Amino acid sequence: MIVIADTSFVVSGFFSNDSRHKDCVKVYQQQELIYLPQSTLAEVMYLLGKGGGNLAVASFLDNIFAGKSKYQLIPLELVDLQRTTSLLTIPSPIMRQLDLNNEFGSSLNERAVGESGQLN
Repeated sequence: MIVIADTSFVVSGFFSNDSRHKDCVKVYQQQELIYLPQSTLAEVMYLLGKGGGNLAVASFLDNIFAGKSKYQLIPLELVDLQRTTSLLTIPSPIMRQLDLNNEFGSSLNERAVGESGQLN
């Protein structure tokens, strides 16, 4: 099984006072390898720093670099960004409602998706 970490999993697993800490540690211990996307790492470092300071960030990174962690960094590729863009621009009733309330007065979906439903 391929396991990919999200920010909340990593941060909850790091801070022992987090309400989901035990659950995340249990899952972490059951895995041999957990992929950590480069974009997730940026969020994790920000939240670790906010909750534990620079030493928390340094400790987390040091464990990865020293091979003491089950996390393996994976870089973002152009195809990842394209897929994200396509997911974010899927017309939906929720997005249409958000667009009606948008302060710029134009539809995000209309700007991103043409009449054919394809990305512009």
